[in-house]
Amino acid sequence: GDEAVDNVAYGIWAKPFYTDAHQGKKGSLAGYKAKTTGVVIGLDTLANDNLMIGAAIGITKTDIKHQDYKKGDKTDVNGFSFSLYGAQQLVENFFAQGSAIFNLNQVKNKSQRYFFDANGNMSKQIAAGNYNNMTFGGNLTVGYDYNAMQGVLITPMAGLSYLKSSDENYKETGTTVANKQVNSKFSDRTDLIVGAKVAGGTMNITDLAVYPEAHAFVVHKVNGRLSKTQSVLDGQVTPCISQPDRTAKTSYNLGLSASIRPDAKMEYGIGYNARIASKYTTHQGTLKVRVNF
Repeated sequence: GDEAVDNVAYGIWAKPFYTDAHQGKKGSLAGYKAKTTGVVIGLDTLANDNLMIGAAIGITKTDIKHQDYKKGDKTDVNGFSFSLYGAQQLVENFFAQGSAIFNLNQVKNKSQRYFFDANGNMSKQIAAGNYNNMTFGGNLTVGYDYNAMQGVLITPMAGLSYLKSSDENYKETGTTVANKQVNSKFSDRTDLIVGAKVAGGTMNITDLAVYPEAHAFVVHKVNGRLSKTQSVLDGQVTPCISQPDRTAKTSYNLGLSASIRPDAKMEYGIGYNARIASKYTTHQGTLKVRVNF
């Protein structure tokens, strides 16, 4: 519901962001570092006094540098997303909010392959893989607004999210004898989300009211699978099967944000969010501009 503003018919907003992620080595799976830049632009409206609905599109660019035994390998992902979201006020101070999202990603891999000639000299070639990946999913949460004290609002929330990724099938190019045919079936994941937001304690800075907010959520996998990937080198008969699912089942999201509303028409915001899991951390910074009509 943070996209809705009281007594506003509709509004448009833009949210540029930057994310830095690091996955450490888990078992025999190599780690990586990823940097993502992007922007999301949305439009929402009050359908009635108790219902807000909206839609948004997003564009992202992610650069992944693999580590450990895959050091030197790179993956670039260009993404486009479309989402629908909404919030419904229920009885008393209860509310429900949810969203549905579709992502289309263009993925480009570059992997190093090393060879030895008849004289024992080592040379390197680059195997390139290009393919498209689609994901879709949604989430639904229910919350309760509790006025803990004057000007301070505590909102406990709980819900579920689901995400599914499409099959991936592509053939590498670029090497003389070490190109791979890669085949991977879909993967999906269902998570339980529990946490709370705390808003309030408005601060006045240079005659502008600043609205701070903090949030903390626990995200726990309750169902789903990560598909095993089969890869076959040129001339090879028996495929190589990837390692089993080692993605963390539980992660923790912690964040702070602040917004200012110099008048009823404009709103500006800044935010920070961290996601922490086993050998995995992300840091994300966001800016936001909203125009109300």
